[in-house]
Amino acid sequence: MQPFTLDEIDRKLLLHLQREARATNVELSEHVYLSPPQCYRRIKRLEDEGVIKKSVALLDHEKMGYGVMAFVSITRDKEEYKGMRELENALNRFPEVLECYSLTGDFDYLVKVVAADLKEFSIFLKEKLLRVPGIVSVRTFIGAFGCFSGGHDAREHATSTARSDGHDQIIMEWLGIWRGGISPQSRKTKRLQNAHV
Repeated sequence: MQPFTLDEIDRKLLLHLQREARATNVELSEHVYLSPPQCYRRIKRLEDEGVIKKSVALLDHEKMGYGVMAFVSITRDKEEYKGMRELENALNRFPEVLECYSLTGDFDYLVKVVAADLKEFSIFLKEKLLRVPGIVSVRTFIGAFGCFSGGHDAREHATSTARSDGHDQIIMEWLGIWRGGISPQSRKTKRLQNAHV
């Protein structure tokens, strides 16, 4: 069985869907110069191969009443290595936590958190996060405003920023433990994922 590979048309379809997930096959066909049935078959194949995991609605958290968005770096007790999964499961149960990544470097995890205000965020840190077994310290970074999100082809970006001197680049990867549904109210639907981000 030959490994699945993406061609340029696949990448154009994916890039367009990242920007507009509701695009119809007719709209996609005009974008990539294929017939709507051909676009449908390609999208179906990308879904079957797991390239497209799911389509979600991106919500405005501020309009939903979450005025604070923060990133929290977590350092765990290195002696509790066997408890990593339990720690991740505990983080996954918090409705305030939208995303969680395992990191290389100075910290072990990075989580994206939303809260109604700074008081609620402080309560989350003291009453929930810092009580999780295995967490020894945290650092918080309050988001000022979003610059951009999604809609980029990582391969094209890597190509455009590659060094011209021919030396190998050092690439630091964040390993995604899970990225949940958009609304903190729908945390029950979130499941663990092991995926490179």
